[in-house]
Amino acid sequence: MTRYVCRTPGHAVALDVSRDAAAYVRELLGPYVRVAPGPDGPDDARWRIGTADRERPAGEEVVITSATEPPTRLWYDGTAREVLFDPAMPRSFLWHNLVRFTRILLRLMHAEEPEVFLHAGLVARDDGHGALVLGAKRAGKTSTVLSALRHGLRFVGNDDVSVRADAGGWTGRGWPRRVSVRGDTFAAVGLPGDTDRLLHPAELRDLAGGPELLAEAPVGVLVFPRFHPEPGVVPLGPEETLARLTANELPTVVKHADFLLPFFGPVPPAVRQDLLARLAAQVPGVELRQDFSALHDGTAALTGLLDGDVPVPPPAREGGRRT
Repeated sequence: MTRYVCRTPGHAVALDVSRDAAAYVRELLGPYVRVAPGPDGPDDARWRIGTADRERPAGEEVVITSATEPPTRLWYDGTAREVLFDPAMPRSFLWHNLVRFTRILLRLMHAEEPEVFLHAGLVARDDGHGALVLGAKRAGKTSTVLSALRHGLRFVGNDDVSVRADAGGWTGRGWPRRVSVRGDTFAAVGLPGDTDRLLHPAELRDLAGGPELLAEAPVGVLVFPRFHPEPGVVPLGPEETLARLTANELPTVVKHADFLLPFFGPVPPAVRQDLLARLAAQVPGVELRQDFSALHDGTAALTGLLDGDVPVPPPAREGGRRT
């Protein structure tokens, strides 16, 4: 086994695996997580992931069951900060869990900062200006993102983006996870296919013929897509933008790993809400109304927003709220 370090800005997880396993993890986590051989001496990783080298290692045993996957057997030790998998699991499924728990641990670390996780996509121009696309299922989020890729914008994320404030404004970070695309969306953006598919970000990029993926991008506009008989861009005031942001905050940062939560200190809800309030006050929000049969028109409007052509909401009436 060789020590590798899986890294996002400010955080790291150690991975003690074979070279082939590391290559698999690197392929599925890139470019969001950098995977490289560790140093000869101590590293800065807070947690370690590996496979158990004895029948019963130290720590608590957990078996995660699912109707669609084999059982995941592992041991975790919060004092030693390590997660060890049963080496008897099928190799492909073991490698799948290496990817999954590297992502889980890094997300829990990021959640300890003033960083909020949203049900959102993020696309950006080559100069880095990005649009955060937020919405529930069937709102048109994935269609908007995929159409943007078809028109040369760069993919950062689709269903899962974390946002933080920094010295330069606001930055959105994508997370490596598969993208669910409905069959009718392919035809709507001029791509072959008519069945629902789950695609890794790199597969989605290759299919759309877009440029290289980005791990993160500055957020310059908040876009809430909606299919509507009268397409156009409707500006939103800060209060309405905040309400929609709050509705699209992910309820949990990770799934199927509650046993790890006691070892991390996430930001309190009040702090996250304050972060969203500042985001709504500082970054313009719009409702992008579009026709599913003419997504290219919505993409043209989105490009205009990134160019700075953002309409201003009317002033709120005294005692009322912005719309």
